[in-house]
Amino acid sequence: MLKLVDKIAQYLEEIILVICFSLMPLLCFFQVLCRFVIHFPAPWTEESMRALFVWSTFIGASVGVKYGSHLGVTAIVGLFPPKFRSSFMIVINLLCCLFCIFLVYSGLGMVRHQITTGQILPVTKIPVAWTTSCMPVGFSLMAFRFLYNAVQIFYKEFRHSQQEQGVVA
Repeated sequence: MLKLVDKIAQYLEEIILVICFSLMPLLCFFQVLCRFVIHFPAPWTEESMRALFVWSTFIGASVGVKYGSHLGVTAIVGLFPPKFRSSFMIVINLLCCLFCIFLVYSGLGMVRHQITTGQILPVTKIPVAWTTSCMPVGFSLMAFRFLYNAVQIFYKEFRHSQQEQGVVA
């Protein structure tokens, strides 16, 4: 079940990132073309690029968790005896998962406030909540990734201990 959710999350992350990273340079080029060639600036491109950049940051952070690209605590983990390192990594991943859940909750409160107060972007007139909803979405994906990492480490360690005991061939 977790592998299926992992595949779906990966697919969604890739789609969102491809869209963001494809549109940002196109919008930037269009803005430069309008401003310096046509002499008619397109101010909506700045807000649009900013929103795409923010979305790509939060979704990219989730991808970073999946591949272990974030700054780690390897120096601290290295201080532990080898048999406790996996347990420590499980605890770290679970703590990070809990922190991400807290940030999802905080982000949802922020988005809810923006919706109830009717905040909109000044140029595009798009609700601000569309831009900031990347926070609960990104942190939800990161929470799942941290939980998934903890489960993977646990099962890997469990299988390893089973093999050492001769239970599993």
